[in-house]
Amino acid sequence: MNENLKINQAGVDLIKSCEGLHKKCREKNGETLVTTYYCPAHVLTIGYGTTGSKVKQGMQITESQAEQFLREDMEKFEQAVKRLVKVKLNENEFSALVSFAYNCGEGALGRSTALKRLNQGDKAGCVEALQWWNKGGGKVLPGLVKRRKAEGDLFESKVISREDKHELDKAEMAQKVDEMSIKLQDIFRQADLKVDYDVLNEDENHELAVQVQVRLIALDLLNPPADGKFGPLSTQALIDFQRLTNCGEEGFIGKMTAKKLIECKGLPQPDIKLGNDLASRIIKYMLAKKYKVFVGNDVYNIVYLEGANEDGIPNADTPNHFNDRRMVIQIRADGVPKIIGNWQGTTEPGRHYTVNKMNPKGAARVAFGQYCAWQVGSHGRSRPHEALVQTGGAVTVHRDFNKDYSRVGDKLDTGYFGINQHHGYNNPENNISTASAGCLVGRSITGHQEFMRIIKQDRRYQANHKYVFYSTLIDAKEL
Repeated sequence: MNENLKINQAGVDLIKSCEGLHKKCREKNGETLVTTYYCPAHVLTIGYGTTGSKVKQGMQITESQAEQFLREDMEKFEQAVKRLVKVKLNENEFSALVSFAYNCGEGALGRSTALKRLNQGDKAGCVEALQWWNKGGGKVLPGLVKRRKAEGDLFESKVISREDKHELDKAEMAQKVDEMSIKLQDIFRQADLKVDYDVLNEDENHELAVQVQVRLIALDLLNPPADGKFGPLSTQALIDFQRLTNCGEEGFIGKMTAKKLIECKGLPQPDIKLGNDLASRIIKYMLAKKYKVFVGNDVYNIVYLEGANEDGIPNADTPNHFNDRRMVIQIRADGVPKIIGNWQGTTEPGRHYTVNKMNPKGAARVAFGQYCAWQVGSHGRSRPHEALVQTGGAVTVHRDFNKDYSRVGDKLDTGYFGINQHHGYNNPENNISTASAGCLVGRSITGHQEFMRIIKQDRRYQANHKYVFYSTLIDAKEL
């Protein structure tokens, strides 16, 4: 009944905010490391409340690994909710119950009045009964009161489709733009008023920084949120805006920049010079699909071409073979696309995890498309290595339940599945083996290290080590 449901991002965020990321110990390569600690019940714990055999005394993990541990832990509570609940749920109701089970335990949910009421069809009564679980040591705890209310609010909130949310976000941003234009006009009424980039992050300029970010987000030069923290990414987006609109101002915001921020409804399309080479054909395809294409020095496009040889010519795409391509394409200021990295890889799970599926619904095979989902982190436990990990967004996969190594007829599943971009341990070309259960994998270790070296030169990552990378997966036969 609820077998296809997974906790959504709202549920993940609720758990993270309530659990907190504990025992931060140091920074490494710009990312926070956390170490183990004992919780009030004297259980060895790490990250967002992770316990069990995977936690070793004194171990240190990154923030992205802590989130990966959290998602692995949540899977058992997802299964518990599916097993215990006998009525149909929407994703918000399901996510709220997973949060409750994560906090109180499967047994608590199983014996609760909330579950009994829910299975009798009384959803309002279920929310009411959830609120009773607010005590620790016989005393009402404010933190639990707050958490139960948040779970109740999520349970009762309306589910909005991805398409509707996108339209609502655009409408909300447009409204903010209209409201803030007047404020920008007020701020820059004086012709000689100039605000340097480096003071936009000061407290007295917080409102102005938010206003500028809202405009840059609306123009698709900056990713949300508009939080007034005007760091390197916001600064670079502003520089790009001034260059694209010929403001004639550099290093500061003056009357001309303010005027164009207020009036600009869209930016000129970058002048991309396309030929018949492989890089041009890939970019042409991406533009036709209305995918994001990044132009500029030191910004990169990550592309996977499924079923292709090094020259882009389609191959037989034999199962369990490294016969796909991982590519990095750069379009510099001259507008000419160029492949600066092209490695053997796979976008599909190998035979081992297709036959011995990790998920009861079947091995994951990423659906063709573009996703914003990956951050620099660490993949693997027995042989950990730097990789792009799926901690920044959801990905849609086909579930190969019938184990036929094909997407045709397979059900779609969207969520956080640990679809990482890692290396294939130098496995032979004709045997993926256990190197992929559905991840995007470069076959060789040295090739993967080169891939990571290139993308970490991206100025957006240099500005923010939590930057979320886009990646595009294309069927070579469609080029």
